[in-house]
This record gives sequence, structure tokens and C-alpha cells, in this order.
Amino acid sequence: MSLRTTPNHHAWFLLGLALVAPVFSACSSSSTTWENREEDGSFLIFRRQSLIGEENYTIISSDSAVLVTSLQGENERGRISGVQAELRLNLDLSPTYYLNRRLSNSDTTNILEVTVGTNEVTVREKDRAVVTTARPSTFFPLHSDIPAAMEMMLYHYYLERGLEALPTLPRGELSITHRTTDMVRIGGEDVALDRYVVTGINWGYRTIWLDASSNLVALVQANTQIRELIRKGYEEALPFFIAGNVEEQMSTLSGYTAELKGEQPDVTALVGGDLVDGRSGVTKSDMTLIIADGRLRSIGNRSDIEIPEGARVIDVTGKTLMPGLWDMHAHSNQVQWAPAYLAGGITTIRDVGNELEFATAFRDAIDLHGALGPDILLAGMIDGAGITGNGVIRATTPEEARQVVAMYHEHGYKQIKIYTAVEPDVVRALAHEAHARGMTVTGHVPRAV
Repeated sequence: MSLRTTPNHHAWFLLGLALVAPVFSACSSSSTTWENREEDGSFLIFRRQSLIGEENYTIISSDSAVLVTSLQGENERGRISGVQAELRLNLDLSPTYYLNRRLSNSDTTNILEVTVGTNEVTVREKDRAVVTTARPSTFFPLHSDIPAAMEMMLYHYYLERGLEALPTLPRGELSITHRTTDMVRIGGEDVALDRYVVTGINWGYRTIWLDASSNLVALVQANTQIRELIRKGYEEALPFFIAGNVEEQMSTLSGYTAELKGEQPDVTALVGGDLVDGRSGVTKSDMTLIIADGRLRSIGNRSDIEIPEGARVIDVTGKTLMPGLWDMHAHSNQVQWAPAYLAGGITTIRDVGNELEFATAFRDAIDLHGALGPDILLAGMIDGAGITGNGVIRATTPEEARQVVAMYHEHGYKQIKIYTAVEPDVVRALAHEAHARGMTVTGHVPRAV
């Protein structure tokens, strides 16, 4: 039903790319300084919990400088790509050079290059003009697709200096907040990992775990999609890291709710606005709406509506009121969408592709616990086997299809979303089982249909 496989489709691509990156033997150092080190490591890359690639990195240093190199290879739904990066540092981890290049079968594209001089820093960024600026006393190169190895060095730089915030180039500022120390079960033993929430890399936050030496072990990030990067050897704890990120996301949503929603009166009256009638399309003037217990109770002309005693009255004269909008194709994979949607007038969304753990927690926080955000209708995504499949929930037989539909139905999903690698007999089983349970079916037309 839910196939959690470990494919090696990306391995040949990594081997091919390895020709352009230096390779060093593994030899971790226990030194508390950064001089004369030679070590390497690997991170597994997951997209919606499905393994799609790997990042291999090396750290080698002399008595005066540190060189970090990283090579990522991904096979994401059959689309093969890679990222090659190089970071040069002084022994105090202050950066002197950074280069990030995206690799494909057809070309190589420089994404970001940062060159640090004595007094100036020059930034060359894809699709932007070259910028030279005065060298800040404290900074680190950063962009949204920074490799895990370089991100790890950023955290070392930040924590070794005891910073509260870190300016980043080409733009922005990063902050790290320690949340708790987790005990994670690895190889039958409990391992202590420090959990942090990081702001300033992508829109919203990411959750990271560092070991006792402040080395990066795992991160869960969201932007256009949820991705997990797990240090090789810790992958058995993937469900733990996913749950930890959901916990942090819901904590953030609670903060938004307290700050932006606050205590709501039992009754609110919106008085004197222009109202767009969603059925007739006619705009009516000088209207009053009564909201009680979070629901519209009455609508009418100001002169015809009696405002209940004790109601909070809001004068909306000169403003236009309209029915809430729907977003019918959403991937709401982080709680920052909650205030953003409401600010844009969207009060209901249909989420058609997300991680089940986050999606159900987000929906329930709003629907059952009064958190700030739109109503969320969930469509459960299902794909077939193979390297072109999307996500971790797959169905390869009619029986697996029925099991997956049952699982989604038990979690309160309203719809099934079929993706492109599903076989025709499985499509029929999915549709039949979904309809039998009162669910609708949507999605992409599978290639085999």
C-alpha cells in the first residue's frame, strides 16, 4: 500500500558527476578546531518522503583554510539533475568564496557565486546583475537551495559565535532558535539530537537536528514542496523527524492564531458595506452582516437588521464584502499559508498533494481547534511504481488501491488524486472504491490510460 522503497536510480548519475568533484577518504576528526581535518559524509534526499537522491560532501582543511565540496544527484520523477558546490573558509569559518552550480544532462548553470575580498564582496547571481558591496564584519553566503553540507557549516559559524541573528548574502538575515533535545532511536540505541527552528532560508521556517558536535543530522523544509534531508545512517528515524517538524509547524500556527486572531467576540456586526451577492452577481449597498459563533447568521440592509446587544460593531462603510474565495489546486505544505490565504480573501482550499502527517494536522488544527486559517479539503495523492512515481504512497494492484483509499477515507480525506504512473486496472479500482465511500476522484491522466 504505502511503499517506502530505497531506489538507486540516481546512483549512476552521481557516479558520472563524481568525475568533476574531488574525493577524499573518510577520516572524521575529534579536534575542537577546524585545522588539518579530512572527513566526508552523505545525506539522503527525500521529496514527500520518497527517496529521490543523495548528497555527498567532503571537508578538508590545512593549517590556514577549510575547503568544503558537495555534490548532489537527484532523480525526481524521472527528471535527472545535480548540484555541485564549493565553499572556502578561513579557520574561524568566515567565508572567502562560494560557488553553486546546477548540473543537468544538457548544461551547467551557475546559480550563485560569492567572492570575498579584503574590503568588498562580489555577488554573481543567476538572472541578476553583478553586485559588489562593502564586506560585512559578520555574514555567510546563503540561498534557498543551499546544499546540506554548506548549511551545516553555516550553523557551525552561527553557533560558535553565539549569534542571535546572522546577515546573509545576497540578501536577508538568518536566525536559529533551540527548541528541545530529542532522544532518537538509531540502531537500537538512543541518540541525543538538538532540535532547532531556522528562519531566513526559505519563506517560513525549517526544522533541523544537530548532534553533540553541532553537525547537521536532519532537516525538514517546505517551500513549494516538503523535502527531507537525512544524514546517511539516520534514515530509520525519518518518521520521527517528520513528526518533529509537524509539531514545530503547529506551534508556529498557534502563535499566529494568538497574535492575529486573538479572542473573538460571540457576535460581530459588519455595518454599512457594499455586499457582492455570489448568486446574482449584484452588488448591494449599505448592508449589514451578523456573525455569531463564527458563522453568518443574518444578512440584509442596514435598516432591516437588528444588531444584537453586546455585539462588536465594525463600520465597513466604503468597503466591499464578498464571499470567500476557493483555491482549488493547493499544496499547503507550511503553516505560513494560513494567514496568507485569509489575507488574500481565500477561505477554503483544496489541497491536492501533501504529506499526510502535516496535512491532517494542519486541517485539524483549524477545523477542530480553532486555529487561524482557511477550511481545508484534502485530496489524497496516489501514484504507481517506478522512478517516475510521485510521493511515497503507491498502489500497484487493485487490492493495494482499495487499501490506500480506505486509509485516506479513515483520515477524513474527501477526494482521491491519481497521478501519472498508475496502471489502468488500478485506476478502475481506485475510482470504484472511492465512489463507494462517497469520495470523488481527480488528478492527472495516467500515461498508460
